[in-house]
Amino acid sequence: MQAIEFPFGSGFVTLNLDLEPAAEVLMPELVPGVADEPAAIRDAISRPIGSRQLQDLARGKSSVAIVINDITRPSPTEAMLTVIVEKLAQADIPLANIAVLVATGNHVPPTEEELKTMMGVWRSKLRIVVHDCNDTSSLAYMGATGRGMPVYVNKHYAEASLKILTGVIAPHQSAGFGGGRKSVVPGICGLETLRTHHSFPIRPAVPILGIIKDNTFHEEAVAAARLTGVDFIVNVVKNFRGQVVEAVAGDLEAAHMAGVAICEKSWVRKFTKAYDVVFASPGRYPKDIDLHQAQKGMAVPSRSPSPAGRSC
Repeated sequence: MQAIEFPFGSGFVTLNLDLEPAAEVLMPELVPGVADEPAAIRDAISRPIGSRQLQDLARGKSSVAIVINDITRPSPTEAMLTVIVEKLAQADIPLANIAVLVATGNHVPPTEEELKTMMGVWRSKLRIVVHDCNDTSSLAYMGATGRGMPVYVNKHYAEASLKILTGVIAPHQSAGFGGGRKSVVPGICGLETLRTHHSFPIRPAVPILGIIKDNTFHEEAVAAARLTGVDFIVNVVKNFRGQVVEAVAGDLEAAHMAGVAICEKSWVRKFTKAYDVVFASPGRYPKDIDLHQAQKGMAVPSRSPSPAGRSC
């Protein structure tokens, strides 16, 4: 019997398979997690990529919008907010001038318990705006991209004088990799923008997990984020056990691509042959939180080679 640890829920389940020959197991390289997540985030923010220091960008600004992930993305949101608020305080930005936008896209709004889980102590200290892509009265039109995608975003974000994105960089079935620009589209955009962005010809017609180059889904999200304005991003990369291995901060594209390069080193693996059967996990909680998220498990076998005449 071959015992295989299979990612499931908040941990792993053991699969005991009686196979001959033994199954090949492809897992990301296990890069050790950092000992102190807030310290790693603080270090990244203090060494921004392609950007001035956050506290310098914040000086003289009257309002700040910080975009955070919803419960479907395993971000260390509380730690990121702690360091960001520290930097904003150095620029004399009071807590009352900071709004936290939950980037729900078209997901189910978070519950109160989920907000507490995501934000920790900051749930009661900062003003929270849960984005609703269907509420047209809460949206601002920012223009159209070169491909004609209309860009509607949350008004609280559009009207803020300093705009900060947070998130986690991991392989994504349509964007290539998550993080960065995805906090804006689909995170805080209107349904019309989301519908256009997630449809052909912008949505890739071929499997594109882990691919950024010539990815129209990625390119349109960047174009939309640039239209809305992004002053600073803070993103982390995690290992497959959910531990932060590194943080990046700074410019929307430069910092994000630095994070993508880090992510590729551990998460991208090559298939050595074609397979008759592939077992794939979407990647543990919260990527298997519901059917919408769990379909990400299809992205890996869709990119694996299959024997002639068969499909995965």
